Amino acid sequence: MKRLVAIALALIGLSVGVGGCLGERRGTGVSRAVDLIPRGGEQPLPGATFDNGFNILTLGPCDFARAYADAKLFTGPPIAAFDGRGQSFYFLRLVCAPTDPHAQVTFENLGAQALLARGMVRLPDSEPHPVVRAFLVDAQQAGLDTRALFGRVLSPPLCRGARCQQYLDNVLLEFDGSDPETPVRFAPLGCELTLACARAKLLEQAAGTSGNRWRLLIWGGAALGLAGIALLAQQRLSGGSGRRITI
Repeated sequence: MKRLVAIALALIGLSVGVGGCLGERRGTGVSRAVDLIPRGGEQPLPGATFDNGFNILTLGPCDFARAYADAKLFTGPPIAAFDGRGQSFYFLRLVCAPTDPHAQVTFENLGAQALLARGMVRLPDSEPHPVVRAFLVDAQQAGLDTRALFGRVLSPPLCRGARCQQYLDNVLLEFDGSDPETPVRFAPLGCELTLACARAKLLEQAAGTSGNRWRLLIWGGAALGLAGIALLAQQRLSGGSGRRITI
């Protein structure tokens, strides 16, 4: 009876492990096929800046191409075409404001939109976390207009353990609150609020979850198989020496 149990364990472990390997290969294929930043399908236009499959245009007083060249490190690549009012980028969104006497291309308040969409109340000019304050000071010393680029601080620091976020008018900043030297990251609000990019991000996350599930199957199958083989080996040793081994 124990021999049958051992053989069954080995066979089950083998089948689960092989199935997990095949599933992980399929999951890996899905993950590679999904691009977290979807590429556009536009053709380059004369006089336009072209990046990631999208044209970045100059439209009358609204020079999106110049604004993108100046703020590329903050906006990330384009993830959508111009929609008649503005254009979305991975982290930020640029909008045309032709009557604005200061700047005809401005940053849309994606941070405020995301905060309200998540059921929170704006608290303008909240106290920045020390990490955020240091980031803003460094940006100002580098010559950036942080009020125009990022806007006001709209929330207190929101932390779960060391993982922290803080909303500003135009961005959502993410950082490690336990380390004053931590780099500040921009949450990809432009992607999250653009359907095609948000869908690609969800598919990427689903593919990662699937890959983890298949890896658990592989390890579980290996454990079952080894248990079955060990049981068979112990029984063989027991039969050869004349001693009874209780398992």
